Amino acid sequence: GAVRKAGTSVLLEDVAVPVQNLAKLCNGINEMFTKFDYHDGSAFGHALEGNLHLVFTQGFETPEEVQRYADMMDHLCHMVVDLEGSLKAEHGTGRNVAPYVELEWGKKATEVMWELKGLFDPEFLLNPGVVLNKNPTIHKENLKPLPVAHGVVDTCMECGFCESA
Repeated sequence: GAVRKAGTSVLLEDVAVPVQNLAKLCNGINEMFTKFDYHDGSAFGHALEGNLHLVFTQGFETPEEVQRYADMMDHLCHMVVDLEGSLKAEHGTGRNVAPYVELEWGKKATEVMWELKGLFDPEFLLNPGVVLNKNPTIHKENLKPLPVAHGVVDTCMECGFCESA
């Protein structure tokens, strides 16, 4: 929390591409961070697997900030898919990537995923809308802004360490 500007959240995405496309991904990520004004963005990971973690800070206080984030996610997801990659490498698909599952897997595979979800969870009670979601804008809805509060509080990164067990 101490390295981010007060009022922003630290976000992490992870993607993977075939190793032969890793250089293109690295260059694309650098260009993307510049294009969308993520000057504190960084990428690190497991190069031998073509897996990169992207870390950047993001505010969600204004519609412009939310749109900048949505535009960057759209750019990232299309870039990774164009490089024959995976939108999630080590961490699970969540609301940030849910609108792009069909982009990555195709219509037929996504329909099978929905069918399986319906068989095992017919009332859609388990993790509703997190992995599979028909809402194309879910990644920019119900976001939690982090208003500036106090120097001690503003460095919180919500890890839960200070909470009692």
